[in-house]
Amino acid sequence: HPASHFDLLLLLAESERHLHVALHYKTDLFDEDTITRMLENFEQLLRHIVARPDSRLSELTELIMEADVQRRLSQQRERKELNIVELKKVKRCEVVT
Repeated sequence: HPASHFDLLLLLAESERHLHVALHYKTDLFDEDTITRMLENFEQLLRHIVARPDSRLSELTELIMEADVQRRLSQQRERKELNIVELKKVKRCEVVT
């Protein structure tokens, strides 16, 4: 299997109307969330290149960095909301001293 020789292997195949992507990785080195983020960033990068083929490399780098910042902010909001929900579930009891 070709992936066994590499820590991370990106395979691309083009059909008439689609680009097929496969990403093989060593699970002891990468977790699923990291791979998902990589693929989402790659997809966004490809969409941007198709929409603006004259883009400079620096613009593409900024695009990915901004997407990563937005993803992290979104995750922080989700964690905060989840914590609030969990706190609301906690039963309150009176403490007598």
